[in-house]
Amino acid sequence: MDSCDDYELTLSQQLFNLQLDLEKQLKDIDNHSDDAIDGSRDGLKQSLVFNYLDTILDNKLVSVEDFGDDMDWLNVSSSLSLNRHMNGVIVILDFFTYCCINCLHIVPKLCQIEDEFARDPVVVIGVHSPKFSNERHITNVCDALLKYNITHPVVNDPTAKLWTSLEVQCWPTLVMLGPNAHILFTLVGETGVDRWLHFYTQTSLKYFERKNLLINENKRKLPVKLLRDSFERQLLGFPSKISASRDQQMIAISNAKYHNIIIATINGIIKHIIGGSEPGFRDGPFSDARFNGPNGVVWRGNDVVFVADTENHSIREINLTNGTVATIAGNGTISDDRIGGQIGCEQRLNSPWDVCYGDNCLWIAMAGCHQIWVLVLENNTKVLDKTYSKGTCFSFVGNGAEENRNNRYGRNASFAQPSGLALDAKHNYLYVADSESSSVRCVDLSNGCVSGIVGGDRDPRNLFAFGDRDGKGIECRLQHCLGIAFDTQNNYFGQQIKLTEGAKQSISFLNPDDDVFVISHERIDNFEQISDFSLKAKDTDIDEYCHNSDPLINPYRRPSYVKRRKELIANMMATINGTNTSSTKPMGGPPMPWFGMDIGGSLVKLVYFEPTDSSPAEIDSELETLKKIRHYLKRNSSYGKTGKRDVYLQMDKCCINGRYGTLHFIRFPTSEMPVFLKLAKSKGMAHMASTVCATGGGAFKFEADIKQQVNLDLHKFDELDSLIHGIHYIEAYNQHECYYLSDPLDDDKCTKVPYDFSHPYPFLVVNIGSGVGILAVYSPEKYKRVSGSSIGGGTFLGLCALLTGCETFEDAIQLAANGDSTKIDKSVRDIYGGDYSKFKLSGDIIASSFGHMCSAEKRAQATPADMARATLVTITNNIGAIARMCAMNEGIERVVFAGNFLRVNEISMKLLAFAMDFWSDGTLKALFLEHEGYFGAVGCLLELMKTGS
Repeated sequence: MDSCDDYELTLSQQLFNLQLDLEKQLKDIDNHSDDAIDGSRDGLKQSLVFNYLDTILDNKLVSVEDFGDDMDWLNVSSSLSLNRHMNGVIVILDFFTYCCINCLHIVPKLCQIEDEFARDPVVVIGVHSPKFSNERHITNVCDALLKYNITHPVVNDPTAKLWTSLEVQCWPTLVMLGPNAHILFTLVGETGVDRWLHFYTQTSLKYFERKNLLINENKRKLPVKLLRDSFERQLLGFPSKISASRDQQMIAISNAKYHNIIIATINGIIKHIIGGSEPGFRDGPFSDARFNGPNGVVWRGNDVVFVADTENHSIREINLTNGTVATIAGNGTISDDRIGGQIGCEQRLNSPWDVCYGDNCLWIAMAGCHQIWVLVLENNTKVLDKTYSKGTCFSFVGNGAEENRNNRYGRNASFAQPSGLALDAKHNYLYVADSESSSVRCVDLSNGCVSGIVGGDRDPRNLFAFGDRDGKGIECRLQHCLGIAFDTQNNYFGQQIKLTEGAKQSISFLNPDDDVFVISHERIDNFEQISDFSLKAKDTDIDEYCHNSDPLINPYRRPSYVKRRKELIANMMATINGTNTSSTKPMGGPPMPWFGMDIGGSLVKLVYFEPTDSSPAEIDSELETLKKIRHYLKRNSSYGKTGKRDVYLQMDKCCINGRYGTLHFIRFPTSEMPVFLKLAKSKGMAHMASTVCATGGGAFKFEADIKQQVNLDLHKFDELDSLIHGIHYIEAYNQHECYYLSDPLDDDKCTKVPYDFSHPYPFLVVNIGSGVGILAVYSPEKYKRVSGSSIGGGTFLGLCALLTGCETFEDAIQLAANGDSTKIDKSVRDIYGGDYSKFKLSGDIIASSFGHMCSAEKRAQATPADMARATLVTITNNIGAIARMCAMNEGIERVVFAGNFLRVNEISMKLLAFAMDFWSDGTLKALFLEHEGYFGAVGCLLELMKTGS
């Protein structure tokens, strides 16, 4: 991923400088050639580290805050605490994300530490800190731990709270803590881990043993509960790639978790399972051969399959004729060689992820060193007009830097964890799914030229240009695409299944035809996600294959079933069907039903969580009252005259407190609170729950009524805290949550454009409710109120009621939609007779809100609709002006407008979009959120989970 051995760490400048000085001295000792010193070298190094640790403890430079209670833990039965569980223990925090190849390289080294120091008070804790939005979801993290057999405790930090507080800058980073949770060392990148991890661990143990600060008993008391112990073995375990033979009669599947390759007929009859259930590195007959985390597979004809044996850092050849496996490149150990040129097993490799065959060459996506390599399969084979011997393996394009850099000279180009390959044999092009740059690239095999097709960014160093947006070239947004396939008419790759058109350099949705073989086929958010597919090439003999990294589910997700469009694979179905059992369901939290409320001055917003993961036994035992409540809420989209359930905002497959279900969004006027309380009482709410969580001013106003009428305790939460927590949660589950408006004042051209909000900080939140609150947000937990205004949605409704007689917000907005504010407001043209060119002010710009109302004649011509429109424009412009000034004052470029004022208010959204763009000369965009108005209620729902059982 973002390998960062050259980055500077700003965790604490003092601590960082001390560690730099220490490592410089340690290197000087290692490099000293005097034999007289060799005997005392270890003693000198230990003395230096002891002195360093004395300084750390004496000055107490940096300590770590305890883990929050709101984080999900894996491989343990309950949440861990530094104070309760880790006192007297040396803790190694591994900041990783499961799509990062550099992070995966660290896993075996952490296992070695755990094995060597198994009897010592040393604990490794993984801190999963996601880059991509799909990596935030706990079910995907569960799957990754199962696939890579990670057995130490892992905490999921979806909002990067720990990452931010410790000022971690890149993946992978290890932070070693002492027995009192003080930071001892920070190791950045693979190089730092390789050189110092074992030495620092061993030396720190000796130091703290002498200080009598270690308590080994605490390590033994950890509530270990491994995910893998509840994992039911199936035939398939995170299958990664699939490929069909030349005659389309056989398929090969890389079964990554179980370290084997499955060979089956196209009808699903399994012929061979090659490799054992445990990892290994062994050639020979099928029964003896062993693999380690294999990924890419490709056929040569009908009897040979090549395998990218990723974690063995090797290329293997399966010969179906003689029933053997042989290693043809790599020797089982990782290499940092970026040039190559050795023969066969003499050439060490670095995490080959995919392979593609053509013209006596095996092309290799070398994910670990971010290059494309080639393995020559026959003597006298020409590559770029040079002839090579059989077995020669070398770097073809890419300089090893982790970037998205295109170049006509292939050795000057760079890739970012290339993970999928597909060959266009007719034109001699190799297409690359470049996962960390979220792009599709093209390599011209005739000259080595590397060009971009779709995705990525103009800045080759920007590896965060990802999302889900159709478009042309870099306007398109992909997310960690792991695979690609090609035929002579279309270029297919696995991101929701989309179609890339090379000639147009554009991308659109793909409807796979009957030739597509599908594995792991699930319906998510009303479109189909297909994890891996293989298609028959129509005009060539090259086998194509693909693997998907979809944005909402784990790219390593276990298949729920395998099928062919026209033909079910009957003999495999019985084994594979229903194997998606990875998600665990931690119990706890308050009793159902789960609600969060935001009681505003004008409107009440209610969010209801409906669990969908209940077992039949749980459903049967469910209280009758709870069934009635759920039935009432789901059956209706309207409640009385004014209550509404916004069905279009409904969110499925959400996870709260370990339970999976659907979020429903309901609203009604605050004036109807007495009716709501009467309804809650009649439905028997108090018989099931004792607590309601609410925010907003009404949480204080109605607290006594809720207690007296419904007999429920009200937990009140700060509305701005709830707002921020709600935004972070919703955005994590809905990748299309944030958007902006293009051409906002042109009704024919105005469109919503998705905005990638996965790395938002810092940003400004302009929350428009009855009034306006403006927050500057710097991290999930760090934000401040920078300004506000009493002129907001309540002002609009109050003035409209006064001026026009309308009673509801919806009525006022509808009235404004039919009005003409130019009959009320005085423009620049009205004053100057045209544009005010000196200050680039168009004649249409409003110079004086309600300025025409000074004239009796104008007042007589004004209609209620005109007044409603002018009131809305006045308030909106005021909010936009304040927001822009706050953004400039804080130096923030992202401004998010939220709040129920915008819920059905397209007029204000367009005005804000135009104003922010116009007055900032295009440097600021007004960003909007689909669930505006409901974030405070969502934040309260999350707070409800902390109230206990």
